Amino acid sequence: MSKDSFEYLCAELSPHIAKHNTTFRKAIAVRHRVAITLYWLADSARYRTIGNLFGVGKSTVCTIVKQVCEVLAGILLPRFIFFPQNQQEVQDQIDGFRDRAGFPQVVAALDGCHVPIIALLQSPEDYVNRKGFHAVTMQGLVDSNYRFVDIFVGWPAKVHDARVFKNSPLFCHCCARTFLPLQLSRVISGVRVPPLIVGDSAYALSDWLMKPYTDNGNLTPEQVNFNKILSMTRVVVENAYGRLKGRFRSIAKRLDLNVETVCLVIAACCVLHNFCEVMGEDFNEEWLQGVQLHLGVFPVDPNQGQNRNAVAIREAIKTSLL
Repeated sequence: MSKDSFEYLCAELSPHIAKHNTTFRKAIAVRHRVAITLYWLADSARYRTIGNLFGVGKSTVCTIVKQVCEVLAGILLPRFIFFPQNQQEVQDQIDGFRDRAGFPQVVAALDGCHVPIIALLQSPEDYVNRKGFHAVTMQGLVDSNYRFVDIFVGWPAKVHDARVFKNSPLFCHCCARTFLPLQLSRVISGVRVPPLIVGDSAYALSDWLMKPYTDNGNLTPEQVNFNKILSMTRVVVENAYGRLKGRFRSIAKRLDLNVETVCLVIAACCVLHNFCEVMGEDFNEEWLQGVQLHLGVFPVDPNQGQNRNAVAIREAIKTSLL
């Protein structure tokens, strides 16, 4: 993070984290509080190690990190993580995704990833994912600029991504077309195609969510081409997770915290990630070395039904991509 961005972040956080001197103790400056938090989030070093670096006690480091994360997740989150606010912003995203691979009408890309945690004392088996480690699920919706426009964090990693999605506020927003206005629909191959989000095969096909064809053994060349272009479009969400975990290694490693605090840390990292993207901070590809994305790996949801309108939309898009 550049000095200008750091100073700007400190100014935004200052009204909420600044402390006053007392008769017996001088308050730790805002700049030090923010620096301590960023250091921990970027590396998850031991509290004692960070305390020695900054000249404070390890319990003070723990308190500061939690307080700053609470402000990031509770106060700054709505300012940095939000849906497109008007039709022009929606259209800008549609144009941005189309420029990537030619897939039409995409506003955002959806996927889930797992953040490793320490085994819980109660019902630890609920948090064991298909790869065999304990984790919580982070569901993210990402725009064409690697920015999270919605996050939903905290469900046990054992739960299918499709179920997490159906129980998230995002599902209701999609059904209500809060940020997917029908006014921006286009006629493609004779079918009216509204603004969409894209996801992987774990999610149910709908008239606002496009997913790949899944019968891999019997796909036509046209279906294979559709899947390829959808994958090239959807990769933006995987890239966003890579940039998130590359910047903030604390959530790329195992977090030895309770679930409530884990969710707080993840949300704070997402806010800071968007802040860095908005401020135009460079991302060094070397930061990806050793980072495991832990994307959700699930079979197709067995409860998925066939939405005729959604099938027609997918067929129309498939034809337009030839």
